[in-house]
Amino acid sequence: MTRPGGDPSDPNRTAAMPLPFPQSSAPSAPPSPPPNDAPVFGMSAKIALAMALLTLLTSGLLSVATYRVTTENALRGIRERLRDVVALGALEVDPALHVRLRSPEQQQGKAYATVRSALQRIRNNATDVRFVYTMRSGPDE
Repeated sequence: MTRPGGDPSDPNRTAAMPLPFPQSSAPSAPPSPPPNDAPVFGMSAKIALAMALLTLLTSGLLSVATYRVTTENALRGIRERLRDVVALGALEVDPALHVRLRSPEQQQGKAYATVRSALQRIRNNATDVRFVYTMRSGPDE
């Protein structure tokens, strides 16, 4: 009897059994990286990035629009309140006395004291008002 796998001309010859461990003692090479033509980001990542950018842009535009509208409304409210204070204050000051005040030397007179006390009442009764004064057109204007 011959050994299995012995005579190459033997028709009953069996193939050699594979060994359970690698035959080469050399370490195997690490797997090669994917080819360069592979996409870096998939389609879903691109869509997610586009949606994030669109959301950021929309949020920024809405913030700017809200800021501008709020600022305009606040300024409009301040103007209306100031106009109301001035209109009510004008009723307190006697125009006949105001017209007579023309020079700083009149600050000791009764007309000045009356106008001054009217302006102080306006200032004391209005909230958030620190200064109240009058103006008139000069001879050039």
